[in-house]
Amino acid sequence: IGGVTNPFNAIDNDPATAATLTTAVSVAGYAQVNAVFPGLSAPGDSVRFLLSGPSALLSLQLLNDVTFVTYNGSTIVDNINGSSALIHLELLSSGSGPQAVSFKSSGVFDHVEVRFGALAGALSSLNVHDIQRIAAGPSVDQGTLRTTCLNTPITLNVLNPDASLTYKWYDSTQTTVVASNATSYSPPVDVTGSFRYYVSATRQNCTTESAKALVTVQVNNFATAANITLADTTIACGNTTAVITPAATGITNPVFKWYEDAAKTKPIANGAVISGATFAIDGAGKLSVTGLTPGNHTYYASVSGDNFCENAANDLKAATIAAAAVLAPPQVIQTYTVTTGLPLTIQATPAPGAIVLWYADTTKAAVDTGNSLTLPPFTNPGTYTYFVGDSLPGGCVSYRLPITINVTGPVIPTNCNEPTSQVTGTTLGCVLCSVTAPNNDIDAD
Repeated sequence: IGGVTNPFNAIDNDPATAATLTTAVSVAGYAQVNAVFPGLSAPGDSVRFLLSGPSALLSLQLLNDVTFVTYNGSTIVDNINGSSALIHLELLSSGSGPQAVSFKSSGVFDHVEVRFGALAGALSSLNVHDIQRIAAGPSVDQGTLRTTCLNTPITLNVLNPDASLTYKWYDSTQTTVVASNATSYSPPVDVTGSFRYYVSATRQNCTTESAKALVTVQVNNFATAANITLADTTIACGNTTAVITPAATGITNPVFKWYEDAAKTKPIANGAVISGATFAIDGAGKLSVTGLTPGNHTYYASVSGDNFCENAANDLKAATIAAAAVLAPPQVIQTYTVTTGLPLTIQATPAPGAIVLWYADTTKAAVDTGNSLTLPPFTNPGTYTYFVGDSLPGGCVSYRLPITINVTGPVIPTNCNEPTSQVTGTTLGCVLCSVTAPNNDIDAD
């Protein structure tokens, strides 16, 4: 009803030959082939079968008639149906012929068994070309993505290498060997870009290679000063904080660093106090400096990101902070007295290099500039206040000094048809009569 033809072809390490398992459709029972290994496997080892059907390519659905069993002596370790999600099915590199069916064993084993029973009738026969025990695929230290800079060496290392295994490294083709019997490999880094490498493991005295573990090496160029945009000069007035906000051009996920020198030998840390000045750097790289002594202070920014390495020494972006001392207001007479009807000119002497600003209040913008301010004639007596301050090119401004103007004299009419005086009073019999603010009716308001 069924049986196994050429059983030793399943263990001859030749994918061109095969043992053929047949069984009658809808008949209980199965045909089987066993492969015995010389000793127990190592923990984590997998088993791989090279299989083919009589015609179409295999699928997990077609493999429903197949069961894979691993043993440790007489004890069953795994009993997995061919349609299980634990099964990994793939074509060989040629894209035709036998297909590889593999799974990771749940424990150590010393022999395996393939059972074929065509109860469902999906397959009339099964060809077993080879049965292999595969060492667990290696892992690469520090993950599957490594980043380095142009012409900066990098070494790929097998994580926790096993002395009983030999390792082989491949380039992106997965066929060209770049290093044999080596637990590490140093790829070329003289060209920027993304490069794939693979490493496999083979147990000593065996020929079956593990699955190839992928590691990608990203070789990035160095950022330059041209990748950084910021204000070349920032003005800091008195005790105010100077703030420099850098931006990056063409860099993904930029990270900025600051230095005292262009050679990158004196990094500036967040919270650092240097020569009495305090430096703060936020997560976006914004630099804030307080307490600088008057004068020009130059600092240097670098940037790195997913696609660029940090600027090389002496290729950083310079930023200068021009710190000015506290600016005093100009010298001025702060109290004036003038009569109505007369203009008034106020004089001020600025600090060296400063420009005088005149204000009508304490908050609004200046109403005039220059060393003097001429006010038009006042029409009403009273007390008036103006303000004056100094400014320097770049935006530093002193505090505003008040100037008091006392205006005396009668109300000056705005035209000849307005009265300039009046007489008020009440009749003798009007006890409750009175006149309040009598001048308000001739103030032209």
